[in-house]
Amino acid sequence: MRRHPTARRLTLRVSRTERIVYLTVPRHTELREFRIGVVLEDPAVPVSSETTAVLADAVRACERAGATVTHGWPAGIRFEALIDTY
Repeated sequence: MRRHPTARRLTLRVSRTERIVYLTVPRHTELREFRIGVVLEDPAVPVSSETTAVLADAVRACERAGATVTHGWPAGIRFEALIDTY
């Protein structure tokens, strides 16, 4: 198996076995370079208010760090139509 030329070697030790895994170098190194899509509430999958509050805090922290955050499903995505698939 060929690895990406910029991949970094990561050695994982699980129990007594050792595996070498190659991970590609991330395209972004700063949170402000990321675009994040967020859906905190959807009628098809209700979430408790406590969970929503924690997730909303995390989203605000990402925004404060400069990440570009888009709220809601992308245009044309109907989540309820995907439930049976996944």
